[in-house]
Amino acid sequence: DFEIEVEKDDQIGTIFNDFELMRIRLKSLIEEQQESEREFRELITNISHDLKTPLTAIKGYTEGILDGVAVTKEKQDKYLKTIYTKAVDMTSLVDELSLYSKLDGNMIPYDFQYINMSAYFTDCMDELSVDAEAKGIIFTYDNKCSPDLDIYMDGEQIKRVINNVVSNAIKYTNKEDGAIKVKLIEEDHNIVVSVADNGIGIAGNEKNYIFDRFYRTDASRNSKQGGTGLGLSIAKKIIEHHRGKIWVESEVNKGTTIFFSLLKNENKQEKTEGNKIKDTEKKQETLFGETKDEIDKEQNNKEIKQEEKKQNVKKRSNKKKNKKKNKKKK
Repeated sequence: DFEIEVEKDDQIGTIFNDFELMRIRLKSLIEEQQESEREFRELITNISHDLKTPLTAIKGYTEGILDGVAVTKEKQDKYLKTIYTKAVDMTSLVDELSLYSKLDGNMIPYDFQYINMSAYFTDCMDELSVDAEAKGIIFTYDNKCSPDLDIYMDGEQIKRVINNVVSNAIKYTNKEDGAIKVKLIEEDHNIVVSVADNGIGIAGNEKNYIFDRFYRTDASRNSKQGGTGLGLSIAKKIIEHHRGKIWVESEVNKGTTIFFSLLKNENKQEKTEGNKIKDTEKKQETLFGETKDEIDKEQNNKEIKQEEKKQNVKKRSNKKKNKKKNKKKK
């Protein structure tokens, strides 16, 4: 944290300036590394907890069967169904962890295509409405976009986003008059999708964290609603890779609305073979987390400054020579 103060504007001052820039960059790198290590420790803790819970249940019910506690066929079936359910939960957690890891490392090969929004969302909503209505929830869909609007996106990954957000709404709308409304609005440069429910809502201090991995609104992490706590964080990663945004508005006991936006494309570009591309937003990072453009720009600025200093040195040297010549003449 010791700051190098530069007083002279000469070659020594230039060296000191370079060392100060290096100090700032190294400090930033160390802080990023410390934050990364903290997040990694938190990730391991969360994974351990979420794997331990179903494993404990599987072990307990298996011991019950082996010890003869489940003597009746009905009880044995109940124990086996519970074991199966917990095993499915573990598989889901591992799958979502794998997906999140790939998204976080920009390792997902996106398949971007121009997709008609009207047809695409109609198909998605038909599937999701069945799940909602099976739980007694009123499901409505309202599309305000142009019928011929096409968006350049990965249909499979955006469907994952929609499923995660709507499933989350279904999960926390546990009331007799539960209702979920999905709405599409077309704006100048993007479309906005909103998923609104009249469920339990989210407290103000928790809204900033719901897109964090493993975050759940119940502090004990023993939510009866289930889930891995990765659904919304995965949705956020996918939307960001589409250069969109995702955010939430909520009020306790009144409901929650999750919004996400997708960019409109005014001019369709030529499709590449298969349209399979990786995230074009991925940056080629250097040791200090800067992009190549930033390094080139900084290098150019340094060269300009050094050239200016050389010119100043030459001017001062010429002034001194002129003074000496004038003295000799006198």
